Amino acid sequence: MRYFEENLYEGEDLHELHHDILNSVGTVAGNLFFHQFVGAAATTDHRETLARSAYTLIGVCEAIIARVPENEARNALARVRQQIRPIEEGEADVAIDAIKKLLVAVFD
Repeated sequence: MRYFEENLYEGEDLHELHHDILNSVGTVAGNLFFHQFVGAAATTDHRETLARSAYTLIGVCEAIIARVPENEARNALARVRQQIRPIEEGEADVAIDAIKKLLVAVFD
């Protein structure tokens, strides 16, 4: 799935993509922070700014994905879709156990 067929970031070398993604992530994070903590952020203009920054990040990510062979990118997307899907009935206990193990490993 792509949002941008003519993506100005595609074809950039990895150094430039690295720079672009760091800038984009910082912009999205800054806009989210502003949106969460400033009451005036609940305006159409700010919401559009927030969406624009997120779409820019998507564009940079799409350019990075374009560097990966099609079948590998498809496999990666399938795995991500599996990881971010909602937890189904019966899986909650497994997820809770995994979180507990992670917390023990981090804080032990």
